[in-house]
Amino acid sequence: TTRMWCGFENVVIASTGKSLALSTAVDGKGHVLTAAPALVDFDVYDGGFDVLSPEEAKQKRESLFPPERLGAILRTQLETAAASNEQDKVMIIDCVDNDLGGFDLANSKLRVMAAVALFA
Repeated sequence: TTRMWCGFENVVIASTGKSLALSTAVDGKGHVLTAAPALVDFDVYDGGFDVLSPEEAKQKRESLFPPERLGAILRTQLETAAASNEQDKVMIIDCVDNDLGGFDLANSKLRVMAAVALFA
């Protein structure tokens, strides 16, 4: 992630053991990875009259996720992410260092969540 708040929120979610949806946008089109089928994956037609299973629809949806963004997610370094507010950045760094186990652990959690969403 390049945005500190986004990465921080994801690390907090990971610390609770909840699953995460990873999203990005390219040329105004959104792309999402999820650990399980999302609501949008139900009642999806294959272009004809057949309904895809939620797992098939999830796979089809996620096949369009930009590969270069996947690489970026798997190389996350939260400590180098940008924050528009310096006070926010200081608060996040302090919280990650003192309450969430440090940046090595935080980055590992982000990468694992991305891998789980990618390979689920």
